[in-house]
Amino acid sequence: MLNIFQYCSGLTSITIPNSVTSIGDAAFQGCTGLTSVTIPNSVTSIEMSAFQECSGLTSVTIPNSVTSIGWCAFTWCTGLTSVTIPNSVTSIVQNTFYGCSGLTSVTIPNSVTSIEQYAFQKCSGLTSITIPNSVTSIAHQAFYGCSGLTSVTIGSGVVGISNKVFSNCPELTDVYCYAENVPNTSTDAFDGSLIEYAMLHVPASALNAYSNTVPWSYFKYKVAIGEQEPSYTLTYMLDGTKYKEYSFQEGENITPEPAPTKEGYTFSGWSEIPETMPAHDVTVTGSFTKITQGQCAMPTIALRCGKLIFECETPDVRFNYNITANGSNNSSLKFQYMT
Repeated sequence: MLNIFQYCSGLTSITIPNSVTSIGDAAFQGCTGLTSVTIPNSVTSIEMSAFQECSGLTSVTIPNSVTSIGWCAFTWCTGLTSVTIPNSVTSIVQNTFYGCSGLTSVTIPNSVTSIEQYAFQKCSGLTSITIPNSVTSIAHQAFYGCSGLTSVTIGSGVVGISNKVFSNCPELTDVYCYAENVPNTSTDAFDGSLIEYAMLHVPASALNAYSNTVPWSYFKYKVAIGEQEPSYTLTYMLDGTKYKEYSFQEGENITPEPAPTKEGYTFSGWSEIPETMPAHDVTVTGSFTKITQGQCAMPTIALRCGKLIFECETPDVRFNYNITANGSNNSSLKFQYMT
């Protein structure tokens, strides 16, 4: 079936008969209108560039009878969204899914032992990938430029990770590597992936080894698998006593605690509170101050021309008075004043 339907852009679907055992080189290359393909169980191999540039292809089911998938078999199949590689395949060879930008889901079986160079390069739609324990090596730029990739799980069997395998994956936040022994890893394996802000999860027994080995040591956080990102404590102290306490991860936004109230007291305000949580504990302090009444100066009170005169040097003094006259020269005077 070599080049048999190459560049047949009007071809939309095809059923390959059971008599076919191999889909040859470039058999459907450039069939941009092809949206679905049924591959029978008689097929044992998909050769080089078989479906290259079939941009309309959205999904493909590869039967377990297939043992080999050739170079560039699905290169630039930009409409392809999901792929399940059968457990009869032992290697994902170079450029197999290069440039499949629409690919969001890939299932790699435990039969695969190697992922070769450029295999998933520029698969920008991938957000996560799980590399099974059976894989021992990941070759040059296998996941280079997977710009949407946020999480990578690397199985326990990996012993070698080549150069720029996970380079230019700027959204990468978590890498889980289950290998007890630190894989032989190129120093530029994560170039351009901002791992200085990401978290590395590794076996507890190997945490120290990863922390002291480049490029793994470049990760911002190194934690044992199962542990969470470290958090830091924001403590509010009020008059020397713990008032409230919160936990934040580094970089989280902080909303300041509202000012407390206490009858008869004024609040001094909190000491400086950072806008985002730093990579250390923070203590904020505040205090109450008792409200005191002002002391009045000694008043002068006199009855002049039948009118009570109240005078005091204290500003804004308010006063109440009560006079009782009994017809004699003596009068009973009651008064009260306050600020």
